[in-house]
Amino acid sequence: MISRRAFVATAALCSATPTGIARALVPDDGDAGLTALFDRLFQQGLERRPESATLLGLDKGANAGLKARLSDESAAGIAAARAL
Repeated sequence: MISRRAFVATAALCSATPTGIARALVPDDGDAGLTALFDRLFQQGLERRPESATLLGLDKGANAGLKARLSDESAAGIAAARAL
């Protein structure tokens, strides 16, 4: 069971940086494959919820196209998110 203190510390780390999730879960042993997986999952999350890119200040550069988009809440969009 995780303690409340450990949970809060991990949550703070994850919210501090876009790749904080990968840093919190991946030990510093150089496992680039797992880090790449977390980065891909994070990017897919931004694609599904473009508002998150704006909220996190990541709607620049390669993600600039996300600035003008909203989440797809249609039946097809919800089905696609479930399939993913």
